[in-house]
Amino acid sequence: MRRGTKIALEGLLIQFLLLFIIMGPVRGTLFLFPYGILAFWLGWCWFKEKSWKLSLTIGVVIGTFGFLLRVIALSTLVGDNLWVLITRASYGLIEKLIGLFNLPLSTSILSIQLGAILLIIFQEIVYVLTVHVVAYSLFPRFKLTIPDPPRLLNSLVDLNN
Repeated sequence: MRRGTKIALEGLLIQFLLLFIIMGPVRGTLFLFPYGILAFWLGWCWFKEKSWKLSLTIGVVIGTFGFLLRVIALSTLVGDNLWVLITRASYGLIEKLIGLFNLPLSTSILSIQLGAILLIIFQEIVYVLTVHVVAYSLFPRFKLTIPDPPRLLNSLVDLNN
């Protein structure tokens, strides 16, 4: 992204084509969604010095849709519904929380599905935030700029301590 949007898109296309040729069409496509598009989005936001709120929000949306796309693609390849595994993990977590807090609740399919989606969104928040923090700590060493984090995250990325 340091040399412009066109070069970044060409680099993304070359990475996709190399993975497509070397590892097959599935791996090439699974790289592109979400990691390639997310890398392009974050690079563009940092190059244009957009706020962390914007880059984090859209980055989490890209990552979430990319994760769901990967689940659909891999479910098709495996021949099994992988969403069931995610739903079972969500159900187990909700049951443990209900047991831990001794709540008189019963789980519904809606709460289990919502829990699964919230787990995916939480995973993407952690991933995109980690990429931001690592970039914020490494970019000054390469003499590159990245916008400052919001005040809420200053203690997380404080590089002086």
